[in-house]
Amino acid sequence: MKIHSVSIFFFAHETEDSSRILDSVVKCIPGLSLNDFSAEFLEGHHGNRIGLFRASVTSPRAKEVFQGTIRSMDKADIVYLLSTLDNRLEKSRLHIRVDKQALIAECKPRIKDGDDVVKIQVSLAAAKDELKAELSKIAQDG
Repeated sequence: MKIHSVSIFFFAHETEDSSRILDSVVKCIPGLSLNDFSAEFLEGHHGNRIGLFRASVTSPRAKEVFQGTIRSMDKADIVYLLSTLDNRLEKSRLHIRVDKQALIAECKPRIKDGDDVVKIQVSLAAAKDELKAELSKIAQDG
């Protein structure tokens, strides 16, 4: 399955240790390095400082990052991802959100739909059926 790119985004609020979050993301999402990330600092509604961290990797590393992330997930998360795939696909882009706190505490990408997440966008050159087949295979192989 061909993957064009993988983009990673997350916010770090002023009350959070942004270097700890960044280190955890790099350590727990295979194929990433600190050099992949850029940071932009924004001002929140109440004047608080918010860091926006971004990384984008392209083929062939993109496939390594995507497959490594999926393989790092528990089987239940992959099954949940499969069952909600239609809601996560936008044309050829797959949207995955993983729990930022679980990534820090457990070094485990856990699917989380909500706030306080690391957003992963995967630009695919594959059809939905091919993606489903690959995710199913990874889930079965454990």
